Amino acid sequence: MQARDAIELICKEAGWSFNQKDLALDKSKIDIAFDNYTFSLYALNSNVLLMRAVLFTLPQNDDDAFEIAKKGATMTAAIWQDHKVNFTLEDKDLCLELDVDVSLIDKNTLLSLCQNFLDDCDFFVEHLYSNESSERVEAFNFWGVNP
Repeated sequence: MQARDAIELICKEAGWSFNQKDLALDKSKIDIAFDNYTFSLYALNSNVLLMRAVLFTLPQNDDDAFEIAKKGATMTAAIWQDHKVNFTLEDKDLCLELDVDVSLIDKNTLLSLCQNFLDDCDFFVEHLYSNESSERVEAFNFWGVNP
């Protein structure tokens, strides 16, 4: 499977509409706007699909932004033990990313990875700002306890 085919498969399986012209480009990209974040699918090259979600815009206050980013990095470390998501900051946007070489996996694995990634994004949106998350992250054990 190629990355553009993977984007089309994910969109069709999820029931998301997309413009076929967007998939005709060498570096195809589809954006899906959810209530709490924007999810994007990028064909980085013929075989590599990038799943990316812009989850939050950090506060302007650097101290507050640092605390939230630190908590987000810790939450990512817990998830990373199970599957390799990446935590990125772009300007003041906090993002999660997952690179997938779609030439090495079947369609069911791809769809499962996408669902897991979206579940991770939902977890971040639900818990990053909550006090419960703060307590769980503070007690986080790098040897396998997920926050």
